[in-house]
Amino acid sequence: MSTQQLGAGSVVRFGCTTRQLSAILQHGIPENEAGIPVGELMAYHAAAMAFYHDTLASHAAHEDLLKQFADFLQANPGKVPSMDLTPAAELASLPVVIDIRLEEACNVTADTHFVPDGSAEQSWKQWFSVRIQREGGIPASWIQEIRFPRLIGFRELEQKRSSRAAEQTADAALMVGGLMQYWHKDAPMGLMKAFYQQHRRTGFSQSLPASADGLQKMLQLEAVRDPAALLLNQICLWQDLLAMCARQRISLS
Repeated sequence: MSTQQLGAGSVVRFGCTTRQLSAILQHGIPENEAGIPVGELMAYHAAAMAFYHDTLASHAAHEDLLKQFADFLQANPGKVPSMDLTPAAELASLPVVIDIRLEEACNVTADTHFVPDGSAEQSWKQWFSVRIQREGGIPASWIQEIRFPRLIGFRELEQKRSSRAAEQTADAALMVGGLMQYWHKDAPMGLMKAFYQQHRRTGFSQSLPASADGLQKMLQLEAVRDPAALLLNQICLWQDLLAMCARQRISLS
């Protein structure tokens, strides 16, 4: 497998969820034998899959409670439930993509899902997806920005046309773009161009600086700190993700 370098100053993205975010911002991204997966649209694929697995775990552990919550939302649009949702929220998460600016040149290897022969150059130039091979992993100081979807409140559920809900759906569509690249091997440049033409952006709609202050601001967002609001956003993103994946004939399992 060939190796090439991404130069110092290169910006790459890494996908995860809010459950991993605090540790990553404090300690960085640890090295692993296969390399650290970074890219552009594939970071949204990684965020989608991490979010998918967190959501499955949350539902498996608290199926009855979450069914009660979903039934309440359907019967009482716009109302805030009084039930204790803390146990389910402890396993819940939201998708996150972080921007990383390489402070030194780093060796990278190919994403062999796209380039079986292991050409790192082709993997980056054609697919914008590689694995960083660096002893010690990626330091926290290299992380520049936290990107995340638009978060909604309960009042959006009673509005027929909510701009915030529409923006969240667009954010879910960006994750589906990453899934389309992975599953259908659609060209990332074409997918990103189509998304930009429709939404005038190429990343999640919300962002904060990757600093102690930025992390604190994110953790204080109602949709992150409040169990009911967190689960509301998890469910809405989950439903959008599944519906769009079904239309694209993508299986998340």
